[in-house]
Amino acid sequence: MLEHGAYTLLLDACYDRERFPTIEEALEWSWARTEDEVAAVKFVLSKFFTLTESVYAQQRVQDEIDAYRAKSVKNQEIAIAREAARRSTRERIEHETCTDHHLTTNHEPLTINQEPIESKALVNDESSTPCGKPARKVDPVPYDLIIESYRKCLPSLPQPQAMTPKRKAGARGIWNNYKKSHEPDFWDRYFTYVGKQEFLCNMRGIGINWLLNFENMCKVIEGNYE
Repeated sequence: MLEHGAYTLLLDACYDRERFPTIEEALEWSWARTEDEVAAVKFVLSKFFTLTESVYAQQRVQDEIDAYRAKSVKNQEIAIAREAARRSTRERIEHETCTDHHLTTNHEPLTINQEPIESKALVNDESSTPCGKPARKVDPVPYDLIIESYRKCLPSLPQPQAMTPKRKAGARGIWNNYKKSHEPDFWDRYFTYVGKQEFLCNMRGIGINWLLNFENMCKVIEGNYE
């Protein structure tokens, strides 16, 4: 049972960090404390991992991490290309339809005796652009605040380097479905509460990805891990 637990903890840790551990890191990542737990971790490393330059690696895990990274890069390229195409189409449409300070073949020049007729949409909608198109909606989720709050309140857990698309999606899910998350001190209170739950902090796979899952957050704040 200890060896099975050590193996699953190490796999989760490698996938979460996207790298492989040294012997010291393996013991730390799996929270091995007793002699039996340390022995179980070392046994798993010797049987299912390959030691290369002080790092214990596993080819299957590496293949899956490489595939995930390649897919992420491909998705990013697709998103960039889609956004570029959308922006190009939008700019072309705006140029063709916008008459503010532009003269077209269907537009008679303004004279000193002619005053421009302002669109009601432009007068009434302060969020509109000069051509009448609504301004781009700003994402209200405070991603920087969230990751800084996590680092400050949970220094003993794995530390994230950035808000990945998956993490942003999780934070957005909480923001959209739990109104209290809009309160300025919500994230400090949430992560501080997590830090006080010893069972939760020692649980397999715990980290920012897990805590930014809406269903997991609900279970945490409902006291399931006290």
